[in-house]
Amino acid sequence: MLKEFLLLRISIRGEITFDYSTTMDEDDWGMDCQCGSKSCRGRIRDFKYLPPDIQKKYLDLGIVPEYISKNFQKEFAVKEKLAHPHQ
Repeated sequence: MLKEFLLLRISIRGEITFDYSTTMDEDDWGMDCQCGSKSCRGRIRDFKYLPPDIQKKYLDLGIVPEYISKNFQKEFAVKEKLAHPHQ
């Protein structure tokens, strides 16, 4: 089941956006985005192709489905441990 979360309050006439990459694990599909948003990356692709800081942000927010997050949570835990071995 897909759960959707709002990260910000939406004002009247406010714009709602959705990052499709948070739900994609296709390996062979992508498309150019034509939304025109200033913050758009311009391409919709799998979660694994997002910049690592965006992946971490979405994982920390808990908005990535388990079928995708299970692989990335482990990867980030290992990277964090290597970056801070004495913690």
